[in-house]
Order: sequence, then C-alpha cells, then structure tokens
Amino acid sequence: MQRTPTPDDVVRKISKDVSVELQSHVMDNFRAQAFYDQPWTPIHRKGTILVQTAGLRNSIRYIPQARGVTITSSKPYAQIHNEGSTIRQTVTQRQRIWAWRQYYESGEKETKYKAIALLRKKKLTIRIPARPFVGAHPRLYTAISEISDSRLQQFSKALMHKTFDQLKKGLKRR
Repeated sequence: MQRTPTPDDVVRKISKDVSVELQSHVMDNFRAQAFYDQPWTPIHRKGTILVQTAGLRNSIRYIPQARGVTITSSKPYAQIHNEGSTIRQTVTQRQRIWAWRQYYESGEKETKYKAIALLRKKKLTIRIPARPFVGAHPRLYTAISEISDSRLQQFSKALMHKTFDQLKKGLKRR
C-alpha cells in the first residue's frame, strides 16, 4: 500500500516543482533576451545580450527549501546585470597595455582598443543598464499558483482516500 504524503512532503514537492519552473522561466528570458514582455536594453556589439560565454546563464542555481526556493549565482556580477548599476572603474597601466595588445592583434585595428589605451582619465564611470532575468512577474505567480494548487489537490485526494479506507475498515470490523 502506498504511503500517504505528509504536509511536509507536499511542501517539499511544491518547492522542487517551483525550482524547475523558475529555471524554465529564467532560461526563456535569456533566449528571448527580455524579461517576459520587456526587451533588454540593446548592446553595441553583435551577438546575444548577456550570453558571450553563457557563464552567467549557467551559474544560476535554484535551491528548493522548506518554505520556498533560493536563487543564487556564483558570478559576482549577476546582481549588477539583473538590477543595473553604475560602476567606478580605475584604469590601470596593465589595462592600457592589454588594450594596445588587442589593438595590434586585431587585424582591423579596432579603434575601441586604441581609445582605451590612449584614455587620459584615471577613473571611468560605467553605467550598466538593468537587464532582469530573475524576478517577480504575474506569469511566474500564475505558474507557481498552478503548481501549488495541483500538488495540494493531489494531497487532499490522497488524504481523502486514506480516510475513506480507514472508515471502511472500521465499519467491517463491527
């Protein structure tokens, strides 16, 4: 006979299902280069936004817990890209040497590397626009609600069947 799930089992299953759903939503956001219906701010280079090596996308972890799901990333810049920020960067001699190397190694002599190498400023202010890939959204709330409702219905059916089985056994004994 199958064991009746406890409320803790149901919460654990809901958290696990929600973490899978979250992962699906985040991957969809990276594929669409948008946060659901809001496209990310475009970039100046060719290619996909936030996916040069897929390191950021692949670093996101979903940890199901007793009362929800924790979302983490091993990349220190994940929060900056998700929420946007302004960074003050000091331009070092090493960076200037690297920029000259890039300038001479690129066959087309890309001017952006030369501009970095010849930069007179000691500090740069870099504005990174918000490109959210994780966050609250009505679609996500709907998906989580459907998962919770489905699991709770399964639990209530299992509990009801167990109760009826116990009642039948109790009536047969008399």
